[in-house]
Amino acid sequence: MPTQSTVPRTILIAEDSPTDQLLLTNAYARTGLPHTLRFVNHGRAAMDYLEGKAPYDNRTEFPIPHLLVLDLKMDQADGFHVLRFMQMGGFKRIPVVVLSDSDLKVDRNYAKQLGAREYHVKPPRLDDTVQFFNDLCARYLKPEP
Repeated sequence: MPTQSTVPRTILIAEDSPTDQLLLTNAYARTGLPHTLRFVNHGRAAMDYLEGKAPYDNRTEFPIPHLLVLDLKMDQADGFHVLRFMQMGGFKRIPVVVLSDSDLKVDRNYAKQLGAREYHVKPPRLDDTVQFFNDLCARYLKPEP
């Protein structure tokens, strides 16, 4: 398994459910990894964050993320809208991993067609979510050469 980065990176999570945000926060805390999670509550906020628009215009506090974990079903622009925005807006280099309640094949295929690197259904247990984060960080947040 690849070595995980010990340099703290930023993971942006676009998730509109406060319950899911809490689960993700608790699961990530159990990994012991040094990275920083930043949450946005809807697709429009994810795009504003990426563009550095207010209230995300302080790049010290809200740096460009090294990884985006994206829910699909959100208000004010869904995950598909965010994926299209990233393809057209010059954010293709940021890996996007979809984490959704939907297990529909059409959603999987469309997300991958729009540039998502991976598609996962939200894990049912905390331990599974911890493993999800460990695996993602090992794949996408490797030490810089």
